[in-house]
Amino acid sequence: MRIAARQQRHDMPPLRGYHQLSAISLSPWEIETDCILFADLDATMIDETVLCLTATLTVTHDELLTFFTAALFCPSDDGDAESYDTQLRWFTDEAEDEVIGYLSGIDDVRLNQVQRIIARELWWIRRKGSNISIQIIGKDVQVEGLETAFTRSTEVPSSA
Repeated sequence: MRIAARQQRHDMPPLRGYHQLSAISLSPWEIETDCILFADLDATMIDETVLCLTATLTVTHDELLTFFTAALFCPSDDGDAESYDTQLRWFTDEAEDEVIGYLSGIDDVRLNQVQRIIARELWWIRRKGSNISIQIIGKDVQVEGLETAFTRSTEVPSSA
């Protein structure tokens, strides 16, 4: 079992629990942390872990994402594996979805996934002056305003 823990903030209570030593014996434990991740020694995927947080934990998206990455990310050096940057991006995508799920909920996870795809794959339509609407109804995708991504703005900059 591998355990990763964040440094505890001074105003947070420690995490407490019990470890079962035998069928009839429980041993108490206490760790001075507000966030702990339990995983098997060879675990590298977030879905192979259990995250425990104190009820009073205040953590940012970036702090929890950094924690997941430091605790679990282990790039493969296999010759057939993708580059370090690609492996890190794939891991970070999964970790980011997990973090948003913990902090906000599934609806925000789904919104983040759509925004991530648009930012990466459709970056060329995200320009000043573009006004594009994408509507998905069943398997049908309708796009309106795509031409606005290619129209130069005729706006004259205001002088200050």
